[in-house]
Amino acid sequence: MNDEYERMARDSSYLSPSCSHYSYLKRGFYAEQLEGWYQYFPKEQFLILNSEKLFQNPVEGCRKIYSFLNIPTWERDDFPHLQEGEEGSEIPADTLTWLQDYFTEPNRKLFELIGEVYDWND
Repeated sequence: MNDEYERMARDSSYLSPSCSHYSYLKRGFYAEQLEGWYQYFPKEQFLILNSEKLFQNPVEGCRKIYSFLNIPTWERDDFPHLQEGEEGSEIPADTLTWLQDYFTEPNRKLFELIGEVYDWND
């Protein structure tokens, strides 16, 4: 698999069939993605936000972003949901359990890396 990633890194037009097959799960390995970025940029240049918290309280999330970027705060009272989808069907319990088990270790690595724990298993 590493050879495939290296080939894709060298050739932006190449899309590996094996990588695309596993990409939905692999994209959830956030620590690996951040570690890749951290090879080139200092951690201090990144602001990691929990999207669930950002959607729940966009005003506070924006304040964090403005502060991080060291730019003046621009307040707004409303944050309309412009592309809000419909409620989907419930995830089957066995699938949810499998996903929670699958991502336990990658999530632990992420939380250790960012110094914060999200309640993704609740």
